[in-house]
Amino acid sequence: MMFLKQWYQRRVRASCVTALVTSHMVHGKLDILEVQNATLAGGVSIGMSCSYNVDPWVPVLIGGLAGILSSVGYGKIAGCMESVGAMDSAGATQLHGIPGVFGALAAAIVVVATTNNQYFAADTVWTEMDDNTNGKQFGMIIASIIVTVAISFITGILNGLLIRIPVCGTVPNKMLIDEMPFFEKEEETPVYNTSIA
Repeated sequence: MMFLKQWYQRRVRASCVTALVTSHMVHGKLDILEVQNATLAGGVSIGMSCSYNVDPWVPVLIGGLAGILSSVGYGKIAGCMESVGAMDSAGATQLHGIPGVFGALAAAIVVVATTNNQYFAADTVWTEMDDNTNGKQFGMIIASIIVTVAISFITGILNGLLIRIPVCGTVPNKMLIDEMPFFEKEEETPVYNTSIA
């Protein structure tokens, strides 16, 4: 368990530092929401390779690159997505999508770069009797990426078509993220200072 905690901490630290630098380079100033989400991208990128037995620089590199990819995603890719009509109000593409796929590709590279199936941590039971080789594991990782991305696109398209069904009232495009039309707003009552001076 300590092994996984160290991996996670290294990746998150690296993604935080690179997100700070990248945010400043992309915007000319720090965008703190972008930095916060890009920092989390280091943790997202740990998913596929968290139990791999590698040198300490590997998680730092993977986490740092995930932070850069996420920060650039917020700075550049989000605008491109909006220009083609794709709405991602929560930034899921930049926080989970891009770092997740990158983390899986990094895991595939780690598997290929190791020898004799020694990519898992020492306490993981994995033997040649399992009929698994580095090449076969690499193929399974790539297949999992393809299947995951395919499911994401298909369910995204189905979801988009489903919400176009006119069951509820429609909202003008300029108000897609504004939720005020759906809530009643209380009148603000003034607060008076009743303390005795």
